[in-house]
Amino acid sequence: MDQSPGVAALLTRALLLIATLGVALFNGMGLSSVSDGVDYMLRVALRGYPYMTGRVINSYATPLVITVMTVAIAGIPAAVYERVRGLKSSTAVSLAIWLAVAALLSWPAIERALTIAEDFR
Repeated sequence: MDQSPGVAALLTRALLLIATLGVALFNGMGLSSVSDGVDYMLRVALRGYPYMTGRVINSYATPLVITVMTVAIAGIPAAVYERVRGLKSSTAVSLAIWLAVAALLSWPAIERALTIAEDFR
């Protein structure tokens, strides 16, 4: 008997993963409440590198670090769920948990973007 997932299951998993990455990218766009702290810590940590100017850190490094950390931290509850269930690979449920936690971590940035959009009306 073939145990491989069907096309619909693969598409669902791919869409959930893409949505998770999209939410994490949105969180890293500079609207996050942690961007000032991350920016400061990166400026201190990268002080001795000549090509890591304030503009490079603010424009590229800070959003990248926030995005990566959003994905990493949001993956912890999904990994715990998979471990508790004894799963060998990610399912749609574990990817939905990952997406939900990423959205919760990104909620301050989402709320700030909604406030900015409301101000433009």
